[in-house]
Amino acid sequence: MNTTNVKAMPRDLNIENRKLILDFMKDGQPHSVAEISAALKISRQTVKKKLDFFSSKQLVISRGKGSSTDFGGKRPEIFAMNPNIYFLCSFQIYNLVICTALFNFSGTLMDQCVIPHEETYSLEDYVNIIVTGIRTLMSRNSIPPESIHEFLVGNNGLVDSKEGIIRKTTTTPHWGEDIPLKKMLESRLDNIPLIRVVNLIALVSAHVLANPQMASSRIIVLYWGSGISMRMIDRGHFSYTDSPICGEIENMVIDFSNYKGQHREEKACFRHIISEEKIGELFSRLSPEQQSAILGFRDSSEIKHDLRLAVFQAADNGNPEAKKLVEYMADVFFAVLMNMAVCFDPQYVVFNGLPRQYHKCFEERIYLNFQDFLYFRDVKQQMKLVFQLEDLFEICLAGSHYLMQKQFLEHSSLYEDS
Repeated sequence: MNTTNVKAMPRDLNIENRKLILDFMKDGQPHSVAEISAALKISRQTVKKKLDFFSSKQLVISRGKGSSTDFGGKRPEIFAMNPNIYFLCSFQIYNLVICTALFNFSGTLMDQCVIPHEETYSLEDYVNIIVTGIRTLMSRNSIPPESIHEFLVGNNGLVDSKEGIIRKTTTTPHWGEDIPLKKMLESRLDNIPLIRVVNLIALVSAHVLANPQMASSRIIVLYWGSGISMRMIDRGHFSYTDSPICGEIENMVIDFSNYKGQHREEKACFRHIISEEKIGELFSRLSPEQQSAILGFRDSSEIKHDLRLAVFQAADNGNPEAKKLVEYMADVFFAVLMNMAVCFDPQYVVFNGLPRQYHKCFEERIYLNFQDFLYFRDVKQQMKLVFQLEDLFEICLAGSHYLMQKQFLEHSSLYEDS
């Protein structure tokens, strides 16, 4: 018998229980020993020992007595993650603004800086904005650099997250390619232990995983803006958008009516679901009166100059011509959904961006196509469409916190005896 392995088993179980308890408490909410014990099927005595262990590391703090009574009539002591163990900082570059945000460990947004985006900003300008932004937040909140556990940068475009290199950016193409942003920031923020660079779709996808039901499912996350980005998540594991399978669907060309021989990425349906030029062309065929009726909805759009948002709003308000345009978009996108269903068999397709608040007509048309297509007769039960209603900025903030907190909780030193 291998006695070494036998002796190791209790220690492994000990660490596993510590991981389960800390993961349960990551929501930042107060919990009693009895509540944790019942949820995790771990004895109360074991739970109390593990909480004492985490308290010694200042990871968990007592919140006093709970309002409800435990068995015997006494109010139980309640415990929560220490929200000030470490602080987390994120930075996102959007088309219109640049945002820096500071969180505590529980995900409470403590402070933020929002700066208008200028197309003339150089790469050095952006680096200065990033560095100044994080230093401003730390100074305003009296937080020393060593208390920042991680700094995460989200950017549109193709990002090598492992190396922290922006291969190509859609928001700031004048930066060029293969930008070593992580190294540039590390040289200026040497007191922050961890700096990561990701693309925004990773933050959007991470927000989805914060839902426990989603975390155990097969999901396709879509962000639809000027183009469309995709991320496949299978039971919490990400597949990158430059993988061969995702790439083939991402580069599909369905609408050849506006295709003039460019590289397939230029008119690919999945990256440019329905090009602005194509919708503009269809819109131009309408009479002046019909155009005016649709444009009346543009004033209340999130982006005042975006024709497609006006079309979505007008369609959901019953405008017949706008409904035809939305049905055209839904019919083309349905071909993409068919391919996704065949290749990935997702349980959820999560929409973010363009159709998130203007989806009624679009969604109805998609499901109508499902019903008419024999292969997908039961797809409404098998593959559900989910529309994220939060603002993109809020989604990315929540996604940033999820990724950073998850990375922190994976440190083995949290669970091992000193």
